[in-house]
Amino acid sequence: MKTQFTAFEGNGSVSFEMDQSTASIRYTPEGATYTYNVPNAEATVSEFNRVEGEGGSIGSLVSQCRKNQSLVEITA
Repeated sequence: MKTQFTAFEGNGSVSFEMDQSTASIRYTPEGATYTYNVPNAEATVSEFNRVEGEGGSIGSLVSQCRKNQSLVEITA
């Protein structure tokens, strides 16, 4: 499963790309990219698509997903 979209928020954008159980989220104009393990990929993609489709805040969703462990940051 590969999913990709870009949502515009405030003065920048959030790009979301997921392949299998790994998601990359890039914030612009900052240029910061974060990589996450996604334990339940189908549910997480569904939630991102719902929020993006409703014009909700992807940044807030990322924060919520990190708290509930549906996105687990991969660190070097």
